[in-house]
Amino acid sequence: MAEIKHLVDINLSGNQLQNASIHPLGTAPSASLQAGRIYFDTSPSAEVDYRLMVYSGSTGGWLEVGDPVYDSTVTITAGTLLSFGSGQNGTFTLNQNSAKAFTINHDAVTATTTTATATLAFGGTFNNVSTSYTTEGHVDTITTTTTTLPSLGTASGTALEGDTDVQNVSNAHLLTALSNLESAGGSANQNITIGTDSGDTIVITGNLTVSGTTTTVNSETIDLADNIITLNSNLSSGTAPSQDAGIEINRGSSSDVSLYWDESTDKWKLNDGNAKVIATEGDITLGTDTIGDYVATITGSTGIDSSAATSGEGTTHSLSLDLNELSAATGIVSLAGTGASNVTKKFTIATVAAELLSDLSASVDIGDGSATDYYINHGLDTKKVIVQLFNADGDTVIADVRRGISDSSNTADNDYIKVSFNSAPASNAQITVLIHKVA
Repeated sequence: MAEIKHLVDINLSGNQLQNASIHPLGTAPSASLQAGRIYFDTSPSAEVDYRLMVYSGSTGGWLEVGDPVYDSTVTITAGTLLSFGSGQNGTFTLNQNSAKAFTINHDAVTATTTTATATLAFGGTFNNVSTSYTTEGHVDTITTTTTTLPSLGTASGTALEGDTDVQNVSNAHLLTALSNLESAGGSANQNITIGTDSGDTIVITGNLTVSGTTTTVNSETIDLADNIITLNSNLSSGTAPSQDAGIEINRGSSSDVSLYWDESTDKWKLNDGNAKVIATEGDITLGTDTIGDYVATITGSTGIDSSAATSGEGTTHSLSLDLNELSAATGIVSLAGTGASNVTKKFTIATVAAELLSDLSASVDIGDGSATDYYINHGLDTKKVIVQLFNADGDTVIADVRRGISDSSNTADNDYIKVSFNSAPASNAQITVLIHKVA
């Protein structure tokens, strides 16, 4: 394009420069620069972003027309619109090198409030911005306050300031705090309650040791998985026992009862008002393993004599029966006692005799048509016996009798006799062997 270079200024004396175009350049000029020089910047890729540039001098450099002017007053009259590129958003910034007054004269100001949520830790910092408006709705004052949350702790300026009982919530500190747990009043020997709802369940993982002198359980139902309960557990293995141990039952207005081990006698005892020894495996010695009147008074009668007949512990009693004094008319032996369970007992002479004779004699029927030798167990434990044999007609039967022989090997046994026949008695012979013990 042909051009005419002017080396001097052109003064139009107030006349218009019409149909003129500003020099379009993709790069800002760098030569022959002086304040006021202009060009049209075509470097942006979109035409809507092209802009008019003016050189403000060596200090300000190239400025976009509409950019702030340093240390100057910018007046925007009614009808003038400040905007960014079509469909774009941005920020209108006043860059000032010192505090300046910025005034907006307008009928109304519209503000958009944005709410943001943030999570802050103890010791964190945040800014709180507050705005005041004039009665016309103009922005009056914008105040920014920086707030720092207190740190967690008990020192001055912290969240728990002055609360020296709570230093931290670490596991070590909690263990220390629990070991020093005291009642609300801080006084000794007071109750400490854990939880307020009686329906709650408190679970302790691990073992539980109670070091106090008294453990009170108000539960109405107690379930124990252990099948053996150990009492006197604080007695060391090298210490001899001296304290009784057992279970006591509270019976309200009635006397309590207990089941316990008596260390002084090494015996189990039951106490229902009077301590009684409980019989265990082994012999029981009257007067030693028993307590109380275990023998009632014995009273003699016709034909019965008694010795040491009074009641009490350690008393030995004996009875003697004189059969000559028995009632011949009634044939009755009467043994009388006292008390509801000790009514008179009566026995026939035949009954008494049979009982006495059962310890003095024995009888057995023999004969099977094949055996000639019979070994009879009379159970009288002596060879001093009288042996008689007779048949069903009462006739005496003769046989060979040997005392103290229990088998064909002639094994000695005082409870047996051997009866031998030359020929085997028939099975219907009905031979009875009667054996009497000699006193």
